Amino acid sequence: MAARIEVEPANNLKIRAAILDGVPGNPDRPKRTAINLGNGDGALLIAEAEASIESAKILFGHWRYTSDFETWSGDIRDGNDGWYVRGEARLLSEREDGAQGLDGFARYGIPEGRFNPFDTFLSGGLTYTGLFPNHDDDQIGVAIATAFTSKQFRQFGPSLKHETALELTYRKKVNDWLTVQPGLHYVMNPSATPGTPDAVALMLRMEVSFGELFR
Repeated sequence: MAARIEVEPANNLKIRAAILDGVPGNPDRPKRTAINLGNGDGALLIAEAEASIESAKILFGHWRYTSDFETWSGDIRDGNDGWYVRGEARLLSEREDGAQGLDGFARYGIPEGRFNPFDTFLSGGLTYTGLFPNHDDDQIGVAIATAFTSKQFRQFGPSLKHETALELTYRKKVNDWLTVQPGLHYVMNPSATPGTPDAVALMLRMEVSFGELFR
């Protein structure tokens, strides 16, 4: 259960806010659909501002849980929150078609390390639309994401300092109603657990437009 609002107080400026059930579903019965408000679940609050400048935009946000959480030292405290900033920009446009070209993004996040395994997050990536001739709508993308473990978490038990994931993906528009997107992920230091080997994961995402399919 959630509620969300968005306002645009000025040109190229948007402000969003949302409130969500702090513990969605029932953790004791994960396959059951349930809405349980109260009982210490609290709420998750999120606020975000987005500013657009020509072909770029930057977003700045804050999230916070209203309920108390157990810290890695065993205390029950409030203050489980975090900040983040994200930037997106068109880096290069093809002369023949402005929709084709290179886009980039970067993200930086700081969650509270007293409660969470990671206290710093960095990611970035590039996507090129129409890289290959006669495939104007296809997109190829590469990205990297790194999460750094908090000092408090490392004191709690054996842990590496980071987990890093690399991604390569290709989005192909097969026809007017079907799009497929295979992806390859390579994860170094999964869960930042010592002795865990690096992992490889394959992904296949499919999008179907039923309006085009039955037209």
